[in-house]
Amino acid sequence: MQPTDQLTLAPAPPGTPDAEYCRRLCADGRDTGLLIDGERMLWQLQCGPLRLLATQCDYYDNLDHWIYLLSPDDRILDRLTLPIYVYDMQDLRIESDTRIGFGFGESTDRWTVDLHPDGYWSFAPRAIYYRGSRLLFRRRYLTARRDRGGSRGSGQA
Repeated sequence: MQPTDQLTLAPAPPGTPDAEYCRRLCADGRDTGLLIDGERMLWQLQCGPLRLLATQCDYYDNLDHWIYLLSPDDRILDRLTLPIYVYDMQDLRIESDTRIGFGFGESTDRWTVDLHPDGYWSFAPRAIYYRGSRLLFRRRYLTARRDRGGSRGSGQA
C-alpha cells in the first residue's frame, strides 16, 4: 500500500438528493461517474491495481466515516460504514500490504482494516451491518476490527 493523490472529490450534480453529504469521485482529473458518501476525502492508498480511500461527513455534532475499495476500472468493490464518532479519523498506519490501522481523535479505540484482494463470500450479521445495501450480495474484500481502549473488549466487522 502506497499513499496516492490520483483521486479527488467534486460537487454532486444539481438535483442530487442529499447533495451536501455526497460527492462525485474523479480519478486522474476525469469524472468516474461514481457518487460516494462524504464531503471530504481523508486519505487514499494504491494497493496494487486497487485503490482504497476514506471519506468523512460532518453532521452537526458527529462525524460519519466510510472506507471504499475501488477496482482498476473505478467500480466500487466494497464499502465499510464505520460507527459514528465525534472525532476525526487520524494516525493512519500502513501495517502491511493488506492492512492499515487508525484511530479517532481522543478516543482510545484503534481500528484495523484488512484487504482481501481476491474477495470472499460472507453473510455473517456483523459483516452485513457495516456494508452498504447495494454491496450485500457481492464478494467481501474489506474487513474491519475495532479494539476498544481499556478493558471493554473488541468488535469485528
